[in-house]
Amino acid sequence: MANMSSSAAQDVSTLTLFLTCYNVQVAPKPAGFFQGAIASLRGQVETAECQIRVDRIKKKHTFWTEPANGPNPTFALGIQIPLIKDDAMPPASDVLTFTLIRTQDSFNVGSAVTTMDRLVMLARQGLVTEHLPFEIFGKVKKTGVDPVLRITLASVLPTEHPLLQTRNLLLQAYSFSGATPIEGRKMVVEEAMEPDYATSIPMMFLTHMHKELQVATQLWNIRCHNERKRQLVFEDSETALASGCDVFEVAILGARGLKVDNSTGFADSLLMNPYVRVEFGETTPHPDLDGPNGRKNTDVVLLGRTMTETNTNDPNYSRQRTATLSGRTQSMQGPAPPLGPPSMSRGSSTQEAKRQASPTMSAETGGGIMFASSFTFYRRSHASNSKGVFVFKVFHEIPNKKDPSAEDYPIGQCVVGWNITKPCDDEFNYCIDQWVSIYPAVDRRSIYSQTEDLGKLHIQVKIKCSTIRFALQNEAAFRQVEKTPLFRLADINKDHKLRKLAKGEKSSNSSITQEVPETSIADLKWHVTTLEHYLDELESMIDHVKAQRHAQATFRASVMKKEILWQPVATNLHLSYFTTYKETQKGDCPPVVDEVNVSVTCGAPTAHGLPDKHGLLDLEEEMMKVLPTFDRTKHVYVYRKILCVSQSLSALVTAFMAQFELCINDDSSRGNLILKQWAAIGFLFQWESLVSSQGKEFVMLNDCWIAIKTLGRFFFKIVKEIAPGHGSIYMLTREDQKGYVLHVPVPARVFDALPGPLQQGQHIAVVPIVFSQGINEMQTLANMTKSTDVELQHKINILCAKTLETYVTAFVEMESGLRMHHDSAAIRAMLETLKMLLAEETMQKAKKNYRLLLVASDIVRLLNGGRVTFCKSGKDRTAMAVTLEQTRMVHGTSSEKMDIYDTIKPIANVMREFGVRIRVAEKNVGRPRYTFNGLQRKMLPKMYRPPLRSIQGGMASGSDLS
Repeated sequence: MANMSSSAAQDVSTLTLFLTCYNVQVAPKPAGFFQGAIASLRGQVETAECQIRVDRIKKKHTFWTEPANGPNPTFALGIQIPLIKDDAMPPASDVLTFTLIRTQDSFNVGSAVTTMDRLVMLARQGLVTEHLPFEIFGKVKKTGVDPVLRITLASVLPTEHPLLQTRNLLLQAYSFSGATPIEGRKMVVEEAMEPDYATSIPMMFLTHMHKELQVATQLWNIRCHNERKRQLVFEDSETALASGCDVFEVAILGARGLKVDNSTGFADSLLMNPYVRVEFGETTPHPDLDGPNGRKNTDVVLLGRTMTETNTNDPNYSRQRTATLSGRTQSMQGPAPPLGPPSMSRGSSTQEAKRQASPTMSAETGGGIMFASSFTFYRRSHASNSKGVFVFKVFHEIPNKKDPSAEDYPIGQCVVGWNITKPCDDEFNYCIDQWVSIYPAVDRRSIYSQTEDLGKLHIQVKIKCSTIRFALQNEAAFRQVEKTPLFRLADINKDHKLRKLAKGEKSSNSSITQEVPETSIADLKWHVTTLEHYLDELESMIDHVKAQRHAQATFRASVMKKEILWQPVATNLHLSYFTTYKETQKGDCPPVVDEVNVSVTCGAPTAHGLPDKHGLLDLEEEMMKVLPTFDRTKHVYVYRKILCVSQSLSALVTAFMAQFELCINDDSSRGNLILKQWAAIGFLFQWESLVSSQGKEFVMLNDCWIAIKTLGRFFFKIVKEIAPGHGSIYMLTREDQKGYVLHVPVPARVFDALPGPLQQGQHIAVVPIVFSQGINEMQTLANMTKSTDVELQHKINILCAKTLETYVTAFVEMESGLRMHHDSAAIRAMLETLKMLLAEETMQKAKKNYRLLLVASDIVRLLNGGRVTFCKSGKDRTAMAVTLEQTRMVHGTSSEKMDIYDTIKPIANVMREFGVRIRVAEKNVGRPRYTFNGLQRKMLPKMYRPPLRSIQGGMASGSDLS
């Protein structure tokens, strides 16, 4: 809370002055003849509007009050004069002048003078008022009473933070008139600051998420590698050998002396059009492939064929134009069906002849047959001896076929046997490079027969055996990562339903007896590549956040919304305190703190830098369909969720720690009772959303709902500091893998004063809720066009109202036991009002039901909950909402009161134009203006309209809210 210093023994670090004019009787600006006549006819009474300019001449500092109406104006805005070390006792020459100016015509009415040492001395003595003679310039009519400027002194100190670290404090004090003429003035102080959690929490969260994503990447790497093994598709031979597979290479380099067997009736031709088909057979059954899918010893598979060489009996196949296989490999599955072609993939590079080593193939294929002069394929490694054959069948291609289905003429074939003899785990290499004889297909003579052949075929066969046992890597240990909260849906029930659906889908697939298509290696590779990309992005973001923390530049302005490295940091995150003081009738006693309210403001927790076609809720709905693209959608969802939750989590920790500080600083028993409440039923955390249900902001709301709902998977655990200064919050995954626990280290003295359950390790659950109501011109458009997107806003409000009602029930049941002395009847009455407003939202879609937000905020504060207010950037609409809430706190204006506009208008105007919120806007856009134009301002509900002077292109005068 903002502390009030009044003791003479206490150092004064800043002076706050409240100014009131007595007996000055400022006349209104002289009106022309016609202006006066028109005003008289309308019954208008002209009054002066004045400001006081305060000049500290020695320091060359100038301060201004807000404009105020009346002949003897009272100014609400506190003039804050900072005192540095040299000002411990300012010299007598440090003079303050107070000049009263009529703003309509910049007329100087009069002035008063005092010195800083006089004011500091009064403050040190605990005196709070000073009356200065006021000199009026020019000729004035004597009233018999001397004009006076009254100065009310206050030394307002910023809120103390034993646990929180903040920077760049903005503080403004006010003194407003009482709600009724008989009530005294009410002093309030608003503070806004940047919490260190803006970057420390993203750093902690991203580091944890990076570890989980690393495990997920390893999992998909294993799946990809296992699938390569199943399909026998590898990048190169070395990879295949390292994976426990044998490498077979076969090449047809050429033929010579080809002729035909005349006994078949085929007319001998001088020149042929020969090509060769290559088949592979294994006569030793694989011991690991027994069963219906195992290869029999008579199985033969077609590897492919060469291109046709025309008009030659001595073809040279090594000169053919060839294309390198994918990774220079030709894959063949072990348990392929009989006579079925092996699974192969092709590349695109070409090269000339000199084919002595790398196997190649032609870029052309036809009828599902691979065209190449050489083939490489893989087989699961055998632990024992094995043997088989290569069959090379030579054909003459009949030119200009009239019947395309007519078969080419078979010239003959040659059979080359291979035999591998090896002990277990012993390396074995087999190589053949020779000319072999071609015999008719019906001839069973071996290659060593001396019978006249039909030509010679030049072949090469190379076999290299792996010394590694073929096995698929077990992924069970890595699969656990998919059960962590990161990979779960935000809603527990919805997540349970999805997992049940996914499990049912897998079991139904496994029950199909027919062959299931293989998983695409390209698809698995996409997952690996995508997850690796996400890891790289997260590493860059972690480095960026670390660098910003080192430079103490932790503020993310709204202009940085789209910058990718800033995505995990909440936009425009500010912690705010609003302190009200008890009303005082006498001016000679310092005010006493009445109540302190905490709130957090920020931009929407959404991924501005990512594509905005689908938000997190859209992605969840897509996953619920359990389509073949489920895993792709899930990984896009997970990455987007990391960036959004990083932002919402920063706001949660900021709000919780600020509320926790108030509890431990409370000298009464109330703070301890609140902690007991949180331990028993959880920390209620409400987000007030002002984003619209139209256009890009609809996707933001889509993201925000899931980012906030996910906070329900977080828990707080208060722990004792190991050593002073080691108080950083850290995060662990719960044992049931369904949530994360945020461990909050506190000093021993704080820990020892906590309620018993918290000392014993009780977790504090988080109960997040959102109430959303768009208030800008885009919401007006959505309402007028009856957009279906408005349904999302209503759905969120309905669901969160039910959550709130459940919490209220638990609170009422718990309250009597803790004796918290809350007005349960009032809370229930407001809850009924909330439900009524939600019913109206359904019946009247074209209405901006902002009162819903006011009622919800009142209920949450009565329930000791935390609050966040946000819009797109957290500076303009958010400023209007925060100042509206603060204005109602000044005099305790209830949301149950139907028309509170006249009550809040003068107070809201001052806060919006001269308070800390306009300075927050300046931090973002470089000037003290809200980014509304005249039309946008008009489209806002009346309660949320800023003064005209405070908006872009605002008028020079006329600060009416209406």
